[in-house]
Amino acid sequence: MKKIRQLAITSLFVSTVSLSLPVPAEISQAALSKTASATNSACDGSVAEEMLCLTLQHRFNGGEPIPSETIAIPFEKVDENPLVLLAELKKHFSKHLEKHDKPLEIDTTLDFLLSPKQLRDLGRWPAVSIKTLVDSKGSGKSDVVFPAYRREMPAKSGKALIDWKGLTAQFTFTEQFENLTVALNTAGLTVEKPGEMTLSVGQSTFNGAFDANLEPTEIDLNLPSFAFQDDEGSVNANNLVFKLNTEKTSKGTGLDDLEVKVGHVDFTLREVGSKISLDDLAVTTDAESQGDVLNYTVQGKIGKIKLPKESTGDLEINSVGGQLAFQRIDEEGWLALQDTTRELENEESITKMLMFGKFMEQAPKLVAKSPKIALTQFLIETSQGQLKADVSLGIDKDKITSLENLFLVISALSANVDFSIDKKLLASLVEIQMTHEMQESLAGKAMSDEDLAKIKAMTLQQIQMVVAFNVLVEGEANNYKLLADLKEGMLTLNGQKMPLVQLLFSLLETQ
Repeated sequence: MKKIRQLAITSLFVSTVSLSLPVPAEISQAALSKTASATNSACDGSVAEEMLCLTLQHRFNGGEPIPSETIAIPFEKVDENPLVLLAELKKHFSKHLEKHDKPLEIDTTLDFLLSPKQLRDLGRWPAVSIKTLVDSKGSGKSDVVFPAYRREMPAKSGKALIDWKGLTAQFTFTEQFENLTVALNTAGLTVEKPGEMTLSVGQSTFNGAFDANLEPTEIDLNLPSFAFQDDEGSVNANNLVFKLNTEKTSKGTGLDDLEVKVGHVDFTLREVGSKISLDDLAVTTDAESQGDVLNYTVQGKIGKIKLPKESTGDLEINSVGGQLAFQRIDEEGWLALQDTTRELENEESITKMLMFGKFMEQAPKLVAKSPKIALTQFLIETSQGQLKADVSLGIDKDKITSLENLFLVISALSANVDFSIDKKLLASLVEIQMTHEMQESLAGKAMSDEDLAKIKAMTLQQIQMVVAFNVLVEGEANNYKLLADLKEGMLTLNGQKMPLVQLLFSLLETQ
């Protein structure tokens, strides 16, 4: 099945993107030449099964087809970085453009070369046709057609069905590929291996725009249906929408405005036998630059959430929503942190302590503009009542000279919490937790009436203890509230003041 997945994915890349994409700057021509010289011979004679092998044949301005050219790239290289495949194809295609005057009409046929074993299992794949028109200025468009393909693999190959409904796409590009747009339509894909795996992707559309370095500036994906199932579990989703618009600041920071929507999704994990479903998931992000300061906002909402009954009992979650904002982030510090993260990703033997130390080196830059984090309008609606919260945390750059001094850091912090929860919901949540702990202690044995009564008593005791310690106080609408304010190292919790350092030491002593 791995080969089926590899061939399906790479053929999609080849037929829809390859001939219209520029060579990314980070992939050098020397590296491409080395890859080509080392792999092209793999398609001579019998085709290596670990290679993606293609032939390209072009015809210019209605003339005779020129001799076909072969490309071979290891699947391993494609898995690591699909841009290697795209760049190699672009190199083979674009060298012909340099030899012809414009305007120009190009008809291209792309064929897949399969090994004898692959031919036995997968049959012969249909040829992909690409028609490209280039105007006198070097701008143009390519129309791509990848025909439908259906294959019932024989039992000796591991019986399976591949049903590819076909694909059409159009690319437009400017000279030197400084700008590229993509409009793609797929009719769907189904892969079935009885008793092992099923994949189904419905009719979908994709529209995108990319810059000369192959980085997206706009993406609009609509996926009406998606389903996947194997021996570990399943995922079923419908009405998936993904939209992205991105810009860059003068310093190169990407500002992404993102929108994700899912009408309904089910998750099933066979190992634990549990099923989770979500309705009407919506997430949007907004990024903006104000001088050398960055602001990010994430807003999310979920309709109904269904969790396993053994986890939540009779509690039903009707909706969850809120907004998370990251404000006044120093752009220089953010870029430095990103550079550090990329460096650490390349270190195979880096320890957690070294990683933490590297991040702490950049921390002073991140507080240079007094950043703030705020969670606002957070609301959970349930069958047992509501939970509401507004939380903010900030740090004053003028009050901090060293992140190594705990007292200075605390004095520079400011925070505010406004939290409330219906009494019935709090009792239900605590009871669920007590029930889980009881079930673990019983090691699978059924709970008796005495155990259930004990859970009720423990729930009441826990809530009374929280109220006695002034963590929660009685509200005005049959709920509990928590009001907290931190300023200049002094914490005010439900009207009572206490130095934060003293509170931290008290908490440490109880551990």
